[in-house]
Amino acid sequence: MHSIIAMAGLAEAAFFYALLIVTVILLAVAGLLGLAWWKRWPVAAVIACVLCLVAGFLLQPWSAFHPPEFPDDPDEIHWLTRWRVASVIWAVIFLAGIACLRMIVRRRRLLSDAQNVA
Repeated sequence: MHSIIAMAGLAEAAFFYALLIVTVILLAVAGLLGLAWWKRWPVAAVIACVLCLVAGFLLQPWSAFHPPEFPDDPDEIHWLTRWRVASVIWAVIFLAGIACLRMIVRRRRLLSDAQNVA
């Protein structure tokens, strides 16, 4: 029989799995944005933006920047720091998604206008 040295509480496990799910979604969004940027596919950019919004609803980045309820609790400080990092990464990816989608739509509009003139 194996001995258990330490075991996280249910809250820590829930925080870990929530961050894991958000990380997987953000990696998928980054991959889709890279594909959309490279191939100029608006569908991939729209899917990436929708997935980023879903991750935002799960992550709730606005709630990560409140002060800790128990400033002496190292677990709370640890997880609050992780949530803040994830929130900043989400914001950067969200802005990159908007910029990518805007660039693709603008480029298509310019190409269609050039074809209409010619």
